[in-house]
Amino acid sequence: MAKKGKKKKSGKKRKSAKGPAIIDGISTEEMSKEQLEQHIHRLREEMEREREERNYFQLERDKINTFWEITKRQLDEGKALLRNKDREMEDMEGIQAEGEAPSVRAPEQHH
Repeated sequence: MAKKGKKKKSGKKRKSAKGPAIIDGISTEEMSKEQLEQHIHRLREEMEREREERNYFQLERDKINTFWEITKRQLDEGKALLRNKDREMEDMEGIQAEGEAPSVRAPEQHH
């Protein structure tokens, strides 16, 4: 029976099948240092705009979540208040029914 072992890693790294990046119709290998620096500057500006936008949307998400939680809590409080009022009404109806039962008299006959 053949022994299973770990495969040995070769010391060579595979080269990517992709060629050099093409920016503004020019490959990065053909760009001058100044062009590359301008491109880096544009990328950093874009990254900063994306970061600011991400932060804005995170704040908006947090606002919506807070609004949701507050509204849900208010709804739960409203439901609890309604249950308590219903219970009070049932208790009052029960008390009135008890109070009426002993006072039920035979109708008086007038001659």
